[in-house]
Amino acid sequence: MRFHRLDRPLLATVLMVAMATGCEDASTTTAATSKSSTPASAAPTTGTPRPDYPVLAFDDPVIDFGSMGDWEKRQATVTFRNAGGGSLRITKVEPTCGCTSVGFDTTPTYGPDETGEIVLDFTPKGQGRQSKAVRVISNDPDERVRTITIKADIAAALSAAPRVLQLGRVPYRTAHTTGTTLTALQPDIELDKVVTSGVLAPHLNATVTPAGKDGQGRSTWKVDVTLDDRVPWGWFTGSMVVSGRIRTDEGDKPVKMNFAINGSAEGEIAASDSMFRFMMVDAGDTGNRTIDLRRVDLQPFRVLGATVTGRAADGLVATPTPLDPDGRIWRIDLAGSMPATNGVFKGEVLVRTDVPGEEAIILRYSGVVRR
Repeated sequence: MRFHRLDRPLLATVLMVAMATGCEDASTTTAATSKSSTPASAAPTTGTPRPDYPVLAFDDPVIDFGSMGDWEKRQATVTFRNAGGGSLRITKVEPTCGCTSVGFDTTPTYGPDETGEIVLDFTPKGQGRQSKAVRVISNDPDERVRTITIKADIAAALSAAPRVLQLGRVPYRTAHTTGTTLTALQPDIELDKVVTSGVLAPHLNATVTPAGKDGQGRSTWKVDVTLDDRVPWGWFTGSMVVSGRIRTDEGDKPVKMNFAINGSAEGEIAASDSMFRFMMVDAGDTGNRTIDLRRVDLQPFRVLGATVTGRAADGLVATPTPLDPDGRIWRIDLAGSMPATNGVFKGEVLVRTDVPGEEAIILRYSGVVRR
């Protein structure tokens, strides 16, 4: 889900529309704000005293789009009403899937029985039965957070094997080729474009070509991906999008499939792991992770130093230590304090060696500080 001003695969755009005489658009975003005192269906039963505080009431907080393709977009409107006696204010409307850009004005207030609308645009991602939540936060003291639920049964346009291009360890300074096959799960699909992105993009060349029909008569395409011989030593990641169109009764609609690409380029020096993985940690906590380095020919070598960069660099120290008298195996110990703020942290450890051609190699680290 996302709101109108984001361009991501899954979005819910939340707009506040309240209808009142003489109230103009109050936001420079894509949302409008107005008010109406028309009673909604959730009016209090006769004889039931109205509370003297605001009460957020929905006509129906569940939207079920039923069956739809992952190339489609749907829109729905949820009506709400102030069923209380105090002024109601919607302070925030947010999805829970990670796309959190809000495009509406939160300044309007709603008097008793005044109504408004929340308009949701839904663009699915993935396939199968999906249920997504949108949190509506207000000054209703009984229930400050309410949930709108979006449901749908998603039919995919494409499948792929493999779905993730995990290259594993590849020879350093040597070109490498991999690929994937896409299959049309719906009729009238054409694929004709491949785009790569991320730090790996300058080292990738990808093409898509038709590969005929499979055993069930479905169209297939072969995507060939070549990794050049200039990829830096160590862990690498990138992304690839294969796209085209599907012909529908409403005209051509875009279809696409996203791929992750990862691996590790290693030469004379091999690492026991491609990354220092701190995973989930507490803010300000201490921790350490280790990676062992050795030459593939088991000959002695020297690690001359290690330097930490990145968000956690101030709290982490990398220490190289030989694990045998001849220096055939070296352990890089990354230890220290975790960041004091929540969220993802990541960076690099630059290791200097005396191995020709691999005098400077990079080991990456990452983790997440719990909220």
